[in-house]
Amino acid sequence: MNIETRLLIKKAQQHDEEAFSKLIDLFLKDMYRTAIAILANEEDAGDALQDTILSCWEKMNIHVQMEEP
Repeated sequence: MNIETRLLIKKAQQHDEEAFSKLIDLFLKDMYRTAIAILANEEDAGDALQDTILSCWEKMNIHVQMEEP
């Protein structure tokens, strides 16, 4: 994980909406591909992503253990 991503995570943990949005933008395509691969249904994948993103936002203040560079 690069330094920019680590900084976005730290900011998002402080409920910085812009940083959280940037993180979602970074990972959304991979998240969607994974959801489609597991659920094999676009509507279900979209629902799963929405639930996942909301859950991440709600739990973002929980400390995330990150490797030091």
